[in-house]
Order: sequence, then structure tokens, then C-alpha cells
Amino acid sequence: MLLCFVVINLKKIIKYKSEYIENVVQLLLEVDNRCNYLEKQKELLKSDIIEVLGEAYEHSLI
Repeated sequence: MLLCFVVINLKKIIKYKSEYIENVVQLLLEVDNRCNYLEKQKELLKSDIIEVLGEAYEHSLI
């Protein structure tokens, strides 16, 4: 489940490279179309994505 580590590291990218927020959010919103995990794994991945989206929201307010 390598993709979950990528998603978690996206929080760091958003924190230090705010110019990528829009690109990151767009990729995260398309996760259903971009990965071929089983439904259970996708739902677990989405919980990590929610954390990243929260971080993106916080940094977009600054």
C-alpha cells in the first residue's frame, strides 16, 4: 500500500510548497479513478486524504 505513504507525504508538500495546493487537491479528488485498490483499501486511503485536504484548507487560509 505504497500510495498511502504518498498521500501522507502530501501534507509536507502542501506545508512547504503552497503553490502546489491546487494540483494536490485535484489529484486527491480523483483518487477513485486513479487507483485500482479494492473498495475497503480505497476507503482507508480516503481517510488519509481527508487529513491532507484539512491541511490544504488550513494553508490556503494563510
